[in-house]
Amino acid sequence: MSCGPSKTTSGGRPPSFPAYVRRCRVFTHPQDGEYKRDLTVAYGEPLDLTDTPLGMTIETEHFPHD
Repeated sequence: MSCGPSKTTSGGRPPSFPAYVRRCRVFTHPQDGEYKRDLTVAYGEPLDLTDTPLGMTIETEHFPHD
């Protein structure tokens, strides 16, 4: 997935975007080798990443899924 220019979190790692059936899950805020926040939304719901270095909301309605 491309969200424009490459951005990383304060821990130097990009947010992780594993995709699950009918759900989109994002891990953010890495600290001490693990991600501290886990956000899961149904496809079609927005991913609010405004409190991350990405500083944006990502619409998921057009994400490919089964």
